Amino acid sequence: MALILSYLRNVLGFFLPNRSNNGLPGALSCYRQSDYVIQEKAKFVFYLSIILVFTMAALVLSTIYVQILIPVYGRPYLPVLAPQIVAFFVFLCCSVILSKGYYVAASYLMIISGLVAVWLVVVFDKSDAPGRLDTIFFAFAVLSMMPLISRRHSYGIFVFSLANILMVIALSVLFKDEMGLSTSSILSFLLDSVVSFVFLGLVGYNIFRINKRALDRADEDIRARREVEIALARSEKRYRELADLLPQSVFEADLSGRFLYVNKTGFALFGYTEEDLLQGAFMLDMIVPEERPAVIEGIRLVVAGKPSPGRDYTALRKDGSTFPVQIFTSAIVEDGKVMGVRGTVIDITQRKEYENALKRSEELFRTAIEFMPNAVTITDMDGKFLLVNQTFTQETGLEPHEVIGRTIDEVDISIDSEFKSTLQHRLSESGMVKNMELRFRNRLQQDVFLYYSSRVVQLLDRVAVLTSTVNVTERKRIELELEKYRDHLEMLVKERTEELATANEELISINEELHSQREELERTLEELRKTQKQLVQTEKMASLGVMASGVAHEINNPLNYIAGGVYAIDDYIKTNVGDHSKNLEPFIDAINTGVQRAAEIIRGLNRFGRQSNNADERCDVHAVINNCLSVLNIQLMNRIAVEKRYAVEDIFVRGNEGKLHQAIFNILSNSIQAIDGDGAIAIETMIVDGFVEIRIADSGCGINADSLSQIFDPFYTTKDPGKGTGLGLTITYDIIKEMLGTIEFDSKVGHGTTVTVRLPVMG
Repeated sequence: MALILSYLRNVLGFFLPNRSNNGLPGALSCYRQSDYVIQEKAKFVFYLSIILVFTMAALVLSTIYVQILIPVYGRPYLPVLAPQIVAFFVFLCCSVILSKGYYVAASYLMIISGLVAVWLVVVFDKSDAPGRLDTIFFAFAVLSMMPLISRRHSYGIFVFSLANILMVIALSVLFKDEMGLSTSSILSFLLDSVVSFVFLGLVGYNIFRINKRALDRADEDIRARREVEIALARSEKRYRELADLLPQSVFEADLSGRFLYVNKTGFALFGYTEEDLLQGAFMLDMIVPEERPAVIEGIRLVVAGKPSPGRDYTALRKDGSTFPVQIFTSAIVEDGKVMGVRGTVIDITQRKEYENALKRSEELFRTAIEFMPNAVTITDMDGKFLLVNQTFTQETGLEPHEVIGRTIDEVDISIDSEFKSTLQHRLSESGMVKNMELRFRNRLQQDVFLYYSSRVVQLLDRVAVLTSTVNVTERKRIELELEKYRDHLEMLVKERTEELATANEELISINEELHSQREELERTLEELRKTQKQLVQTEKMASLGVMASGVAHEINNPLNYIAGGVYAIDDYIKTNVGDHSKNLEPFIDAINTGVQRAAEIIRGLNRFGRQSNNADERCDVHAVINNCLSVLNIQLMNRIAVEKRYAVEDIFVRGNEGKLHQAIFNILSNSIQAIDGDGAIAIETMIVDGFVEIRIADSGCGINADSLSQIFDPFYTTKDPGKGTGLGLTITYDIIKEMLGTIEFDSKVGHGTTVTVRLPVMG
């Protein structure tokens, strides 16, 4: 049974108007987005096609019955029935075509098929004249639909009217004799029919024109109204979205207190859902029971038109939890009549917590001040007392009600005017004073001594002065007693001081003598340290010189033998083997070159090892550098490239040549040791403003900034234990300084080191 009812409901929904479908039957759902006129015309054509289907079915059956009764037929006559049957199926197809969205095609197909069926029946009908001609009335009925079916153009009404007039004329001319009508009867029929069709056409045209104007106007009104509704809906949506973005709850309720609208913040704040709102939620349900009468009274005042400031209530969530809120409300007035209330709900939980914390803090502050052992006061910038504690009352003898709201001049307290001016000056400059001594006379005419401290503070919404005083009256009394004892002691001390003065003069003379002896010892110790350092280095260089001279002497004799032997071999070859002398000459030259190179090294060792105390020697700078490179050649070979950029002229400086060798040797030795693996050393000399500048730049590891400031300190070294004493650069610095020169280091870790030595050039 339920299945049958569901089927019937679906069938009825197909034919009957549906509110959810804009008043259209289910068969015309495709016209849901069309304008109102098309929807109404589509409904008319749809229902008309259905009516015509049933009408044609009834007409076919009645025609069959009439044909059987009429003797001229005696049975069903197909030429007359066929157009009616075809029209039945065409009308049925029109309803299907219309449901597919082809409104114009279905309309005109209905009119054309109806007129064709009418005229075919008239032509093939064999009954008498009245029986044949009365069918023409169906043509009038069909044409009467034209004003309702025509969509935009009215010429269709005249076309169909003219076509029917032509059919009437043709029928009258062709079938006059067959129907047995006289000429006068035919003319009367034609006149009546033509006038009727013309009248029908004119009336139909004017109906169409009037309807079209009315419908166009109505369509414009509907379109404008729809645009207004759309704009209103968009505006409402925009304002609802804005309301949903507010951090406060926004609501609207009717006069019974039933909520009509709540924004998203309200739902989240109270824990309700939109379904709860649809089921019916009331304002009073959101407030704790004991405060609901106050809510009702507040709504009554708002409805009565009285202003309603924000009121604090205790709100009730859906889960039963409570929290403080502040509610602002106003009346909803439409056409001068109050329809409800709207308002905002602000969660003031955090504000209440701040207020409670402030109250607790204020109570704690008052308690702390009240029981402090020092007198504490708070005054405004005009000097009026805002707060005093018990200690202040005890020290001054004034009760709080006697001083609150009054200045210090208005109460019985006498303070020096100079102290007041000094206090005001310091507060205006720095905003605070500390431990100023203050003396005043209290109500009991007793002198009170205080240490006075104050500070300008921000107290809520005003600037105030916080003051604290320490009572030192008892201390002052003790100080006065001590002053008496101090005066007595001063007399005793004066006597004792005179006795000690003589002894003190003797001690001063002894102290001065000891001080001079100490200075002499310090100078002697410093000279001994310098002498010791020089002796160590001198002994070292002397040993190295002796060793270098001995090595040079021992190597020089074999070199002489080699040079003599090579000379003898060369002479023998030239004398006895002259043909081979040219072939052997390169080998002889190579041996001589090696001997000369060894001789240069020996000369360098002899000059490097030369020891002399003469500080006024003429020293060749380029020769000194070359000699040091010769001695260090074994460390340079095949590993470090040396680039020399000497000045064009020879450069001579005044000093000890041996010490200058030692200084340059130390610098070059450090550069070589700083290069791990392959590298390069660039040596450049130039004369600048009467000084020779010797620049030795290496590509070694460099020196960090901390070590660079300590490289001339004695015994400071960055080398591993056993690989350096830390005296090389110290001695070098002393040698350069002794020659009236300077030495500078420029180094960066990973980018090498550049040493610049400046010495005065001999004139």
